Amino acid sequence: MHRTINCTTNRTTDRCIIRSIIRTLIPSVGLMASCVAIQSNFPDPSYRTFSQKGEYIVGPGDVLIIMPSDTREATNQVIVSPSNTIQLPLIGEVITSGQTLALLSETISKKYAQYYKKTSFLVNVGEIRSYRGFVLGEVRNSGEYAIQSRATVLSMLAKAGGRTDFASGKITLIRRKHEGSSKYEFTYDALLNKESQAEPLYVERDDIIVVH
Repeated sequence: MHRTINCTTNRTTDRCIIRSIIRTLIPSVGLMASCVAIQSNFPDPSYRTFSQKGEYIVGPGDVLIIMPSDTREATNQVIVSPSNTIQLPLIGEVITSGQTLALLSETISKKYAQYYKKTSFLVNVGEIRSYRGFVLGEVRNSGEYAIQSRATVLSMLAKAGGRTDFASGKITLIRRKHEGSSKYEFTYDALLNKESQAEPLYVERDDIIVVH
């Protein structure tokens, strides 16, 4: 899914529009000092989209399918609430915050153990709805992009049609934290260098990429 945000048609007001969009997306934003070098470990763990092993972490709005190993039992399809919980028959509320699919499968299996002694439960994603990013500034198609598989900053720029002829080469990444957000600044060439070294900069949930 792509939702267009028109912020490049009048360059005299670009900065004001981008700041307004950022304030809307991240209320009470508190930006920390910029970093010139690209860091590989700066995501706040509470807002990670993937574990350090690359496993997807469940987020609000995601559609989950809970399948029992015993095919005689019913399969459940649930949607993760805004507070990162799901509701299941017999066991009630299950907290999903920070859980990979493997961990959540284990959690649910343990909770159901008192009812189903020899049945385990496997959690799969029916639809990813919580993983999205925003690309603004000097790109051909700025806006909000739904993401279905792990994306890098460079792949997000490609989704947005690439940089315009007016792009300076500077890129700002704004990332949510538990409290407020952080801002990181780097160059397009630095991104290319990271990709060539097989160390891509991955996109987390609700990242805002601003191309200058």
